[in-house]
Amino acid sequence: TPCLVEHDDVFPLKNRATHLDLLERNGGKCSDTGKLHEERVLNFRKVELVPGIFRSSAPDDIADLLKDNSSPKDATSPLSDSERFLLHEATLWIDLRLPHEINAEKVETIAKNAWGGPFERVSFNDPRGWEVALGCSGSATEVDGTASNRRFYLCFEDSYLSEASFLKYAESNWISPEVLANAPDEDTREALTFKAVEEAGLTGLYEVLLETKQFIVVVLQAITLHLEQRSRQRKIDSDSKPAKVLFHCTLGKDRTGLIAMICQHLMGASDEQIVNDFGKSDCVRDLAKRVLKHYFKGKVDLSRWCLADASAMTHTLMYIRNRYGSIHGYLHQIGF
Repeated sequence: TPCLVEHDDVFPLKNRATHLDLLERNGGKCSDTGKLHEERVLNFRKVELVPGIFRSSAPDDIADLLKDNSSPKDATSPLSDSERFLLHEATLWIDLRLPHEINAEKVETIAKNAWGGPFERVSFNDPRGWEVALGCSGSATEVDGTASNRRFYLCFEDSYLSEASFLKYAESNWISPEVLANAPDEDTREALTFKAVEEAGLTGLYEVLLETKQFIVVVLQAITLHLEQRSRQRKIDSDSKPAKVLFHCTLGKDRTGLIAMICQHLMGASDEQIVNDFGKSDCVRDLAKRVLKHYFKGKVDLSRWCLADASAMTHTLMYIRNRYGSIHGYLHQIGF
């Protein structure tokens, strides 16, 4: 398993509430600095115990800042931590969302016009392309000098998990074959599946994500390759930018939370530290309520999915150990 120690929401999003609308209802809370001011990006923070890696909700609305201000000098108010980080500091921006969750126009605006330099778009669906772009050209010890100060936006161009595939997983893994066999019709079968999803709760969502193994492994590989490349480059050229990674999904809680959990474990974090850090994402609860009500035809009570409940992460850690022996065992099984 590559070592990080050596280096300095799953479905289509419809009728998305803007972060500013949410903040009006939350009284301006849930900012990255704790100040009561409007934030374009929610849930932004450093991944605890992991140097150089940050997490957040979707940062698309930062594009509005760029449209209104052609340069930092034009900005009428100080940048928030999240705005400053993405616009000036980030060297790798990883978007964990599905293609139809992304505001492509806003993402392109940020990528092209970020004040710290443009981001080059690279797709996870082109394995050789993103490996070379992130500095792994030829061998693992070769340094791609041309990448020393380039910035990359890495995303998925194909869907890695759909609502239909989630329901198929639930039907196959959470309902006994005998119960399914006795279902008299498709409506009954569907109702059984929706009930299983509701009972599985947030822990069930995380199980499905963990078993979408290619999604997990390529994200971890991308982070590791980038950290390794930048570390090697800085030994040769002290003026090159240090690695600073931002990854996010829509809320910055679920997909983001699982990637953060694995990175923290690799850095030696305890379960208590991981669970406590996960709990900080409860700040996006109201946005989650508005997003999730569109899933599963409204036939599943997803209220528990809106929370960053400690028990969900605790049970997820137990699931990994019960099925794979350990988190390292899971990582070995998925090829990391």
